[in-house]
Amino acid sequence: MFKRILLIIVIITLLAASAMAAIKVYLDDKLISERATIINGSVYIPAADIAKRWSLSANYDKKSQVLKLATQGGAEQVTATEGKLGEWLFDGTVRLMLDSIEEKEEYGRKKLVATLTFKNGTDKAMHVWAREVYLSDAEGDTVTGSYVASFQLLPGAAKTTTTRIVADNDFEPAKLIVKVEVERKVSVFRVWLSDE
Repeated sequence: MFKRILLIIVIITLLAASAMAAIKVYLDDKLISERATIINGSVYIPAADIAKRWSLSANYDKKSQVLKLATQGGAEQVTATEGKLGEWLFDGTVRLMLDSIEEKEEYGRKKLVATLTFKNGTDKAMHVWAREVYLSDAEGDTVTGSYVASFQLLPGAAKTTTTRIVADNDFEPAKLIVKVEVERKVSVFRVWLSDE
């Protein structure tokens, strides 16, 4: 009898442990959390993982039992969809990819030529205005480029454009920031130029 009770306890413990096993959650092929759990058929992701993924600060007030997620200050205070060179970034409306960035010299200054591809991520035609582009270095200093692209995109259609930004020769860009407006919705994309 004791062996049966012990066996039942072991089985229940194993079932409970497997039910509480952490699972991985991905959004648009990007890992959000490796610590999600399923409780009563619903997936729960730790708030710290969500905050980390979207560069937010997470503050929990034990007294009021309120968790506040907020945009962090400093050089990263502009909320943006982030990714790397050659990777599609998607904000729910428009997809953007930085295809390449080339460095050239022009009149003794550094000229950076960025090739960008925009793609309609909806089932409706849209008008895209890409009005602002910046390069930022590792310290957060920025160089503004003159960039105005305006075009119509049918559902699923793509358009490739280039922009040029002139900077001092000692400027070492770390990321490209593109501000895009689609039918009065403004999106910002931040593309890291290296894997570091």
